[in-house]
Amino acid sequence: MTIFIREFRRIYSVRRMVIIVSMLIMSCVLYFNEQSGNVLYKQYSEVMERPDYEKIDWTSVGSGVTRLIQEREMYAADYTQNISQIISQAEKNLEIGIFSQKGSFSYHNQKKVIDDFTWLLEVTPEVINDSAVRTVFSYNYQIFFMLAAMVTIAAALDLNGKKSLGVILYAAPNGRYRLGVSRVIIICVSAMLISVIFTTAHILVGFGIYGGSDILAKPIQSIPEFAQFKYTVNIRQALVMYEGFMAGGLAVIGLFIWLMLSIFKNITVSVIIMAVLAGIEFLFFNLHAQSPILVLKYANILSLVMCKSWFPYYINVNVFNQSVGEMTVSGSFTGCMLIINSLLCVYVSGTRVLGTDNIFTRQEVGKYFNSNFVCVQVNVEAGENKVLTKKY
Repeated sequence: MTIFIREFRRIYSVRRMVIIVSMLIMSCVLYFNEQSGNVLYKQYSEVMERPDYEKIDWTSVGSGVTRLIQEREMYAADYTQNISQIISQAEKNLEIGIFSQKGSFSYHNQKKVIDDFTWLLEVTPEVINDSAVRTVFSYNYQIFFMLAAMVTIAAALDLNGKKSLGVILYAAPNGRYRLGVSRVIIICVSAMLISVIFTTAHILVGFGIYGGSDILAKPIQSIPEFAQFKYTVNIRQALVMYEGFMAGGLAVIGLFIWLMLSIFKNITVSVIIMAVLAGIEFLFFNLHAQSPILVLKYANILSLVMCKSWFPYYINVNVFNQSVGEMTVSGSFTGCMLIINSLLCVYVSGTRVLGTDNIFTRQEVGKYFNSNFVCVQVNVEAGENKVLTKKY
């Protein structure tokens, strides 16, 4: 716990906190500026917030807003019927050609549609003022600011930093492994904090612009973009799920950055490697829906970080000839990548020796130690010297 607290305080220095807060403010300002010109959503929100909504003289309301509200009312009224038609069509498909071949992907796909959409029959969407939530989900710059904040934290873990003299105290293997575990925890905690704080801040700014803070208990399917979201949760729960997926993607990115820096000890090489991998994953991210390797569209880091572009939708993916949802693929991939990257980071941290080659030959290190300590070099892993490890 001492190592964790020490590292947490070192990484979250005042300077880095100022940088991250500045990124948050810049992102919120850009979001506010982007929404300032969204006249249609503003007018829609003003109408939906009126207490006399049921008695409004629609001739006094703009045609664009009237049409939008009519579309939303029709969507809510016809929702159950539309879901029933999807289920009915899937049941009919099971009696036709390839869909009737048990064990095939097409068969599993139709069965999954029936199973998933049956849950949605319990949902009763409402016409709500959802402008804030919809605009936050469609706001793209937030992703880049969150990534920049995560990179700021991950880059601070580099052991070669001039202000990392404290890590020398943990140069024994046991100490290095404990240091590695502490840093993995710090990255995961940081990813969750960044995801929650950034998303919450933008939602609050959205509520300030459009109102509608009372919609969080409404079904997430009340938002048309989430019509086929198969989980019967409210908007608040869906936002928590979104933040969790986003945090998973950010944690994977953070661990990967730290791993590259630890292995290559060169930020330029690390950036080039990550850029190449990002390019490959971008190709996977844009795979056609009929591609036989469609699973790679969701089983990659880019999809995790860009989860707002696929989160609301229902798409079946072929894995081992089984039909699964994209959230299942991405969630499983997130978990596997977190475990693998965490173990690799701890291993690299534990096997990386901090010797005289990269620490004590530095002039600033020698000056610091000679001024404050009587320096003695001892092999604490041999013989009786092991007692010093436990004592100090």
